[in-house]
Amino acid sequence: MKFRYIAGEWKRYALAATGGLLLAAAFPKIGLAGLGWIAPGILLASGLGAAPWAAFRSGFVGGFAFFLAALYWLLLIPVPVAPIVGWLALSAFLSLYSGLWVWLVWRACPARFDGASTTTELLERFLETSWRQRFVWSVFAAVAWVAWEMTQARFLSGFPWTLLGASQYRILPLIQISSVTGVYGVSFLLVWFSAAVLCACVGLARRPGKRTWSAEIFAPALVIVALIGWGMQRMKGLALEGTRTLRVALVQPSIPQTVIWNQAPEEKARRFASLMALSEAALTKKPALLVWPEAALPDLLRWSTNEYSGKTLLQTVTGLARQHGVWMVVG
Repeated sequence: MKFRYIAGEWKRYALAATGGLLLAAAFPKIGLAGLGWIAPGILLASGLGAAPWAAFRSGFVGGFAFFLAALYWLLLIPVPVAPIVGWLALSAFLSLYSGLWVWLVWRACPARFDGASTTTELLERFLETSWRQRFVWSVFAAVAWVAWEMTQARFLSGFPWTLLGASQYRILPLIQISSVTGVYGVSFLLVWFSAAVLCACVGLARRPGKRTWSAEIFAPALVIVALIGWGMQRMKGLALEGTRTLRVALVQPSIPQTVIWNQAPEEKARRFASLMALSEAALTKKPALLVWPEAALPDLLRWSTNEYSGKTLLQTVTGLARQHGVWMVVG
């Protein structure tokens, strides 16, 4: 009898969905960053011993649960039907990455699963591999995850949101590594540790009297502690560099979503006029940087040919920057 019928396919999907929802909970608004250290391992566990397509489906289900929860804000767009379709379609597309990740990582597993074993036999076969093989496998899981995130951020213009490392934004000593590796380095650490914890849990489940499980998490834990120590030293050094300050003006027009999606020319002109008035007021304080929010502009900055007060958007915005000698972050 095949493994998927012993465990029940629904249990595999339930475990995958649980991992996906816990992963979403690591991000705001819930923001339990610690869940980001265990959720990838739970998602990976859902593919244990599965046939290739079953492992892919498990990863897809987990990813679908994650993206549906993480991208809930798409439903706040105040137009009928389209947000729901976009929410489902985008979540389904992005879930292909998680499906491929689970499939690829288990394909690379040093233990050979024939799909006809009991759960006990699967776990024993996994533990029959050497520590070195499991170490390499857990590192490979982290590398594959980073490859997923880098592809997601770039393919078909990219979707660089919900990257795992971003969930740790409050843990300042840890995320100092991003100054060298970008957010992907933080994601790597989380997935490496989570995969190692999965290996340790298998050891605890099958051989509870032995302490070999601690060897599974020793390497990633040591690296993480070392990087946190380096991050603390780096933060201390930055604090001692001096008291240099940068004056920044943040303009937030606070325009309701219903108005932002109103494409009437007179409404768009009114929005832009409000943005310019607030910016002119902020610029009287002589900031070095002026920041506008994502949806501040009524049209595409570089390509819009619509005129506002006789000029295109690009001409107006660049003229504002030149007139006041200020750097700008737009959108």
